[in-house]
Amino acid sequence: MSKGKKGRTSDRYIEALISELKQQGEGDVLGADVSESVIDVSQKDIAKDINFEDVGGEAPSDESTTAALPDGLDMKDVNAKHKVRPLQEEQSVTVPLPKDTGNHSNPSVTHSQSTGGVGAGFSDRTQPMAKGLASNRESSIKVAVGVGRSAGRNPASAAGQQSEVALQQAATLDLAQARINELTTEKERLEEEIRLLVSAGAIAKRQEDEMQAKLFEAERVRNDVLQTAELEVKILKESLMDKDREYNKLKKKLDEMDGRMHTDLKKVRVRERELENRLELARLEKSALVRTKDETILDLKRKLDEYSSNLELEKHKAADLQKRIDAQQEQLGRTVRALRMALTNLESSDTTGGQILPIKKAE
Repeated sequence: MSKGKKGRTSDRYIEALISELKQQGEGDVLGADVSESVIDVSQKDIAKDINFEDVGGEAPSDESTTAALPDGLDMKDVNAKHKVRPLQEEQSVTVPLPKDTGNHSNPSVTHSQSTGGVGAGFSDRTQPMAKGLASNRESSIKVAVGVGRSAGRNPASAAGQQSEVALQQAATLDLAQARINELTTEKERLEEEIRLLVSAGAIAKRQEDEMQAKLFEAERVRNDVLQTAELEVKILKESLMDKDREYNKLKKKLDEMDGRMHTDLKKVRVRERELENRLELARLEKSALVRTKDETILDLKRKLDEYSSNLELEKHKAADLQKRIDAQQEQLGRTVRALRMALTNLESSDTTGGQILPIKKAE
């Protein structure tokens, strides 16, 4: 249970670091510095879980822990963001280590025990670490309060507690070593994830640049389209104003033509009435002329008939006269021939001595 709590606490710190760095826009330039920062924080997290005085070492200071963080990132912000719980009330017991502990050179071990037992104290050791990073703790070792007093008063129970603490410390070191291995694997996984995130950040940066260029181009095209549209709208408005003026002129002209048309219609109607009257008069005159013509035709026909009858009479008279003329001409011709013959006889008698020839019948 304490191991799971420690793992989740470390993961929270690592995730907090990555999220803070992403928020500051440093995802595309993390590189090895971010990996080293994560490794340092992971190692500090492990070191906080282990009491360095137990192995003769020195606990890392808050200044070194804060210096390992990237610029602009404060552990107070990380603790406040992830809501790290404050440490439960602790009691520190300082006991000497037995001589057979092996690789530990420090003769005393500081064991932190909470109200929940040894396992709970180990799991809750991550909480004072967070609290110490946020508030710049003054010391990493607390003075024994109640258990030390009871140990001074009861040596037998103190010796039993020393043995129990030694066993618990050995188990704690084993758990710490397992946690170190686990965090090392987690560190390698996070390094690979960071490399992937760096690559993804570079790709995202390139895509962002491309999208920014496309956005600028689209903005330029939009501005061009807007300018063109505004110019077209201005031209259309001017054209519309011209059309309105032309429409007003045509409307005025139409009104004038409408008035003229009404006047012309009145004149046409008056003229129509006049023409109707004249037509009626013409019809009357025509009917009178027709009657006069008919009467004249009848009179002329009657006269023609009279002239025809007179002509027939004159023709008969002319024929009788022609006959009489022909008869007189024939008689005249016979007389002329007789006279010629007589003249011829006279002439011949003169030539013959006075003989008179008999007169022949005129032909």
